[in-house]
Amino acid sequence: MRKAVLNRIQTQMLKLTVLSLTATAQLSLIPVTAARAADSKVVNVVLLQPESSLFEKDPDVKAVSAYITRVKEEFARTILTENLEKTSGFVICAVRTGKKSNAWLDFKPELPPKVANALLTRLKTIPPYAIKKGTMVFAVSFTVNGAAPRSGVPSPKEWSEATTGTTVPVEVEDLVSRVWP
Repeated sequence: MRKAVLNRIQTQMLKLTVLSLTATAQLSLIPVTAARAADSKVVNVVLLQPESSLFEKDPDVKAVSAYITRVKEEFARTILTENLEKTSGFVICAVRTGKKSNAWLDFKPELPPKVANALLTRLKTIPPYAIKKGTMVFAVSFTVNGAAPRSGVPSPKEWSEATTGTTVPVEVEDLVSRVWP
């Protein structure tokens, strides 16, 4: 039984890896000017939780792929029409049971407030996919205007504020529950 569960988790992770690579390639299909498309790109998609947590959440891989594709499309529609300075960072997405979703941004330097608010508004219009239990959290890494990709773990300011004074590590799902009750 345990081996079957592990095989299923590994299969789900492989499918998510394949769909993140597929979704990464799809940004180039969004109509934007050639120069901006060449200088702004998706770096990768990162699951911010242990692989084992996917089993209990049991998301439909095609639905997750479609959601990630829409995140990338909305990012492109929002920022690629702006004249922005070089920046790179993360769009962090959370989808929870009941088909609810939220998003946070972590870019250095920060996106201008007008652009950040427009992007968050667009992201909240994306219909979330179903999961069986809890909250699934992932990040999509982007670069803008030729900026170097960011390394490390995403940490939007709302998350940092929620952990101020905490001396023990906080699981990402618990952290999301703090900032999005």
